[in-house]
Amino acid sequence: MLNLAISDLICLLPLPLWIYTFVKGWTLGLVACKLLAYFMYCSLYSSLLTVTVLSVQRYLQVVHLQKIFDRVGKRRLLVLLWLVTMILSIPALVVRHVIKDQHGTDCHFQYSSQSQEVAVMLTETLTGFVSISVMVFSYMGLHRKVNQAAFFNNPQTTRLVT
Repeated sequence: MLNLAISDLICLLPLPLWIYTFVKGWTLGLVACKLLAYFMYCSLYSSLLTVTVLSVQRYLQVVHLQKIFDRVGKRRLLVLLWLVTMILSIPALVVRHVIKDQHGTDCHFQYSSQSQEVAVMLTETLTGFVSISVMVFSYMGLHRKVNQAAFFNNPQTTRLVT
């Protein structure tokens, strides 16, 4: 849960800069454009992967009665999660550019080719689809297990636990 809070902070801390640049136009330069977008994507992927890992952990603890990680294992999992998050966020560094047009200067995506755009969109879509599929599987298994338990024969209690 602390990891989820850190992910949210990474998203919220640069928010005043995004608001300022939205109102005044992008004046912070190319490096700030790329870094702010990278941190935004790190926050997004970290939140998504953290919630996915939490659902798998809950599934394993309830359905298979397994405590999968000790304290060291949890830290290793978090390091792996952040490593994957940073790797998945790299396209934001590559495709974000400062673009000047008749309305002003903005920090936007600018793909060098159609195949680069397809690759970025495919990566984002597959990551989201796999994460949501894992969560749905985990919670469906959890719901099935809770429904089979003898002491959960009240539908409201089953819904609450699930």
